[in-house]
Amino acid sequence: MIISSVAELLKPFVDEERKKLDGYSLEHGPTIGAMYEGLTKELLRKVIPDSMGLQVASGFICHGETMSGEIDCMLVTGTGEQVPYTDKIKWNIKDVIAVLEVKKNISADELSDSYSHLRGVSKIYGDYIQSLRGDPATVNINWVYRVFSQITGKKISDYSELESLPFDLEMIFHTLVSEFMEPVRIVVGHHGWKKEKTLREHIYKLIERRIDNPRGMGAGSFPQLIIGGEHSIVKANGFPYVPRLIKGMWPFLLSSSHNPLRILLELVLTKLDISFNANLAEDDAPDRESMSVCISTRAAQKDGKYGWEYCFYDLKESDLKKRGSSYNWTPVKLTLVQNVAFMKLCRDGYIELDDEEFKAFVAEEGENFESLVESLVNTQLVAMQRNRIVLTTIQCQVVATPEGAFAGENNDGQLTAWANNQLESMREKRGK
Repeated sequence: MIISSVAELLKPFVDEERKKLDGYSLEHGPTIGAMYEGLTKELLRKVIPDSMGLQVASGFICHGETMSGEIDCMLVTGTGEQVPYTDKIKWNIKDVIAVLEVKKNISADELSDSYSHLRGVSKIYGDYIQSLRGDPATVNINWVYRVFSQITGKKISDYSELESLPFDLEMIFHTLVSEFMEPVRIVVGHHGWKKEKTLREHIYKLIERRIDNPRGMGAGSFPQLIIGGEHSIVKANGFPYVPRLIKGMWPFLLSSSHNPLRILLELVLTKLDISFNANLAEDDAPDRESMSVCISTRAAQKDGKYGWEYCFYDLKESDLKKRGSSYNWTPVKLTLVQNVAFMKLCRDGYIELDDEEFKAFVAEEGENFESLVESLVNTQLVAMQRNRIVLTTIQCQVVATPEGAFAGENNDGQLTAWANNQLESMREKRGK
């Protein structure tokens, strides 16, 4: 499924239907809300393959005796329990894939309420996981290991290795595991603030207002996506957006002016890929969503307690507009020594840090070995694992062009598509 193309096809439909709802004469608040919830449900139904046997519903989420508040829209599997004499259904948390809180207009109060409501869903899932303690069932978290290595530049491949990590990185890992397993939580505001900067500021104020009572304000408590009209705040948890640490802090909330529908589809379809081992989120299109760091975070300990430090990036609206809404993906251009390193990594899967033969080659080329390793890790295609550097990718490949050698992930065919576009461009230039 080419997500970018699907999102562009659906956007006119959503815009037109939203316009109809905006112009509909009605003053009954609950019914107005229900109309926008209905539009959101219809959108999900249009993109979820019928063959997966999923349902789009509203109702309640439960585990044991614990039940959530009313859920506007959720993507579920399995069978729920009908609430007598209503169209609402109770679903066990283990069968919930995505939860959407829908608002006609998003305001500061609505944002705060939505945060608390969706955090309740996360808490129910936490209770469910706790109830499984001692259960021999295991979960494959290889995806988490890979994402963690791309974010931190540190590769681990087993839980036993966590104790070797500093506290802040260990907390990132635990948070990523929760993000990987829990339902995707999304706030959909069909109308929002006119400026991306304003949405960013309201996210910061959400934290600021709760600074004296920070319980429930950890990195894992934030929704994965908050849509406010034409702008979005997305959590960079690796599913699918993966940033690098910036000065030791995790840039975990990003803002964008890209089509919010595409970002929503990226999150939901990636979750379906994780849950059902599907390939719905594959997309080799070069067009990607431009994003700017809104808030970065780091876990810290003090006096036997721990919490999260937050740093807000107060960017000008003019800078956000200058960034644009999209960019074209390109692979990493390699120097001669980097090219040799990647060829060795693609062949062997690793390079030993005490490989004297390779270190001698690097020195002969006039480069510093430590600087080379740092440059490789900075590509996010490579990470450190004990005394080795290893690949963090699913399918890393190197291509040679007249412009030089390039390396990149090719699991979705994105590197192949880029190389083909380069060849086509060269043919067109020769034909002129």
